[in-house]
Amino acid sequence: MPTQVKCGTIILTCLAGLSACDPCSTIRTPLEAAALYDQRPDGHGGIVYLQSLDAWTRHPAVERFVEAIVRTGGIARLETENGMQCVARATDTGCSDCFTCRATIREWGRDASPASACMDYGTIRVQVEVGPNSAVTAMTYWQTTPAALQRQPR
Repeated sequence: MPTQVKCGTIILTCLAGLSACDPCSTIRTPLEAAALYDQRPDGHGGIVYLQSLDAWTRHPAVERFVEAIVRTGGIARLETENGMQCVARATDTGCSDCFTCRATIREWGRDASPASACMDYGTIRVQVEVGPNSAVTAMTYWQTTPAALQRQPR
């Protein structure tokens, strides 16, 4: 094999390996996508988030996502396919299908340009109360970083 081809193969292999380690190049899980905070441009080159940051806030998109999963596969599917940790929740009525499920999501991203640096935007904590029956309440807490607060629209 000619030296040029070997070097090109090595460089491509290295680049592929680096992009696999880049958290901004990973594909979001369905839970991660549901837990994203809604946003809009602020008119001054930045972003306004529509849910409260750095505070527990109800998250209807996560509720809809979890309701659909529980309906089709139950708590086991939340755990196995979505990485949530669920434990039975004690209730006064002895609810056998009541659970508290939690997940932690690292939020990474790029600003307007795909060539911009991969930024750590913080941690989104998800807590879901499931039951009785198909009742679901979801709360999220996005512990932001300064980079998340200075984020530019895509």
